[in-house]
Amino acid sequence: MDKAQVKGLNFDLFDGLLIPIYGLRLLFSSLRVFFWAILPVPMMLACFIFGVRHIWKSDYLLRLVDHYFKIPDELLFGISTDTTIIWVTNLLMIMVFSYLLFIVFLTIAAPFFSMAVESHFHKENVIPDRSFLKQFQFSMKMLWVGLCRTLLFVIMTVIFFLIGWALGMPIISLAFSSWALAFDVFDYSLEMFGFKLNERLDFARMNLGAYLALGFVLSVNFWIPFMLFLLYPLCIIGVAKLITHKNKKKAVL
Repeated sequence: MDKAQVKGLNFDLFDGLLIPIYGLRLLFSSLRVFFWAILPVPMMLACFIFGVRHIWKSDYLLRLVDHYFKIPDELLFGISTDTTIIWVTNLLMIMVFSYLLFIVFLTIAAPFFSMAVESHFHKENVIPDRSFLKQFQFSMKMLWVGLCRTLLFVIMTVIFFLIGWALGMPIISLAFSSWALAFDVFDYSLEMFGFKLNERLDFARMNLGAYLALGFVLSVNFWIPFMLFLLYPLCIIGVAKLITHKNKKKAVL
């Protein structure tokens, strides 16, 4: 299977919605894919649990606001003893912490997810097998690519967030974030076939429905604590599974 064959595949809205299901099926059908896809998750889970426990026992947000805006002592005491306000501020801090941890996750986990995708493609004889040294070199390359991709994602998300709120249309920032998450998920498989940036953007344009549907699934689950950390690797290997499934189906026809 080569780049031209991948470009010839079409993904629709329902494909985008079903990608996590494809990923779940692949996860439990290949031990090697399971190993590489799940490997970074326990470490992130430990960091998440540690961070949430630390945040829940403190009042960082209230102290931060007090530091910059000098809240009167009487009002600060009333706020700090209000259970509802404490719950809300803690949840806000957990959301911010989850977002920052997810950014770290995208960078650190990139080589592992690449190995999971590569393992599936090897099993399906889609790409040739490589030596351990070649795999290690590719993993280091993906670590650098993951860092660059994450920085670009953060910068563009902030820009579109500001544009969306400046125009009074926050849906713009939400739509871009959804598309960017899906673009990153598809990117792991497209990297295996040597897609250049302009080819990846063109592929995303041709399959916009699938990208937006997948982005919607990821964005909805972003608001559930740690859910995105579990769903993301499923979607990455799900795209790889969907590509081979579509190619086999097209070959039969």
